[in-house]
Amino acid sequence: MQQKNDRKLAFLILASGIGIMVVSNILKMFFPSEMAWLPEGIHSPILAFEFLHTDSEVLQLFGPQSPDRDAWVSGMNKGHAVDYIYIVVYGLFLASWGWYCFRKTANKFFYTIIALAIIAGLSDVMENIQLVNIASHLDAVTFAGPLRRLMIFTWLKWGSLALALTGLSVFLVNKRWLGKIYLALSLATLVLGTMAFFNRSLITSYFTLGITMQFLLLIIFAFWMVFGGKRVPFHH
Repeated sequence: MQQKNDRKLAFLILASGIGIMVVSNILKMFFPSEMAWLPEGIHSPILAFEFLHTDSEVLQLFGPQSPDRDAWVSGMNKGHAVDYIYIVVYGLFLASWGWYCFRKTANKFFYTIIALAIIAGLSDVMENIQLVNIASHLDAVTFAGPLRRLMIFTWLKWGSLALALTGLSVFLVNKRWLGKIYLALSLATLVLGTMAFFNRSLITSYFTLGITMQFLLLIIFAFWMVFGGKRVPFHH
């Protein structure tokens, strides 16, 4: 019975992982692919928006009043509406991984993964609210309040994701060569995240890329769990 339930949980992990990939591509249809200005070292408009620091940077990002700016505001706001689906999907993916690891090990440490998934999702919701508020009020005198809250929720989101993903390496590290790669990537991503916190630059892009690559490896693990049979790396 336990083996059957574990297999159902593995299917849930895989399904939500596939959902991450599908929704990620849908989001690309809405979020702008270019803006009037991007911070040095950051080439993604939505990532640039999340890590803005000042009023002047907001105005530089969207540029002066124009049809292009209207299109960018519309794209950002539509993208953030769809992003709520993404939040649910990646939250389910991480929480399911945490529960799977707990079932396999009985180690209550993996409850932390579930908690961090919830924190990341809630922070992402609050981050979206700030981003939509800023984009919808570009004629405001100042964005100081929303930008201050944005920094808090953005780093709560990315920090929680980085810690949750690294926490899973406790389970995966002994699962053959892919687990070793996952651990190395997790530690490198944590270091990059620490550096990015103090210095928004190309390091920030590498940090978020590291998060993306960890999700990708976890999805590969999920395929292995469901379709690998006796070759699955969780057999001792």
